Amino acid sequence: MLTPQGSPAPLLSWTGAAAGSLLLVAGAAQTFTTPGTYTLTITRRATLTLRGVAAGAGGGSGGGGGNPGSGGGGGAYTNGMTVVLVPGRTYTVVVPAGAAATLTGANTSVTDSVAGTLLDLGGGAAGTSTNPPTAGGVGGTVLTGSGGGPGTAGGQTNLGSGSQGVDGTGPGGGGGGGDDPTDGAGGRGGNSASFSGGAGGNGGPTATNGTGGGNLGAGGTAGAGAPREGGGGGGGGGYQPTGTAAGYGGGGGGGGGVDSGTNGVGGAGQPGVARFEFVSF
Repeated sequence: MLTPQGSPAPLLSWTGAAAGSLLLVAGAAQTFTTPGTYTLTITRRATLTLRGVAAGAGGGSGGGGGNPGSGGGGGAYTNGMTVVLVPGRTYTVVVPAGAAATLTGANTSVTDSVAGTLLDLGGGAAGTSTNPPTAGGVGGTVLTGSGGGPGTAGGQTNLGSGSQGVDGTGPGGGGGGGDDPTDGAGGRGGNSASFSGGAGGNGGPTATNGTGGGNLGAGGTAGAGAPREGGGGGGGGGYQPTGTAAGYGGGGGGGGGVDSGTNGVGGAGQPGVARFEFVSF
């Protein structure tokens, strides 16, 4: 296809976790959702809008002495920064998977082979499990880039019910797990601008898991045993960048504590995403 000036439109091509190409005409956009590393090239200089979200962290799992786990932090995000892609260079795009329980979320990044890092969004920090109160994992921050902000922190554990994840614009942190001596409930996940966090699970002899999945980080599971059990924390609300179809980067809920039995397991964080939208030649 030719531009109005009669020259060929730029062709954006990529290999790696998936392979493909896109002719950059009005309205063209490419969203990378499959976790992995991509290598991009372009046939003609073009200006694009870049959006992205880093991975959410896993919630803490219940630990020694029946302690509950705190919520994992949400990943950082950008909902629009301008980048210029140039022929003859390669662009490395990293899209992370969501972090498993007790693990920190990985970064979403875009690197120019000549100019260096264009975008680096930090993943959320993992929830942990020690004697309550234990702080939730902090949200990831924008290390390089613009047009966005941090994820929010996960909810802390307490001598009782877990705290909710922090509310904010970016991906929400997961809720803290409930403590077992008081049959504490799990805290709800933090709200993002896009989605409300998941509800925390009930504590007690039939404690329940935190709500998560879909557009949220995964909920933590409840402690399983007797006579006292803590509920799992809810998953943090993911952030949905403009043009994408789902939420990304929410933190996992913390696992519930248990008096005698099996401690709850922290929920996984959500994966990241990167999206390029054509603006002009």
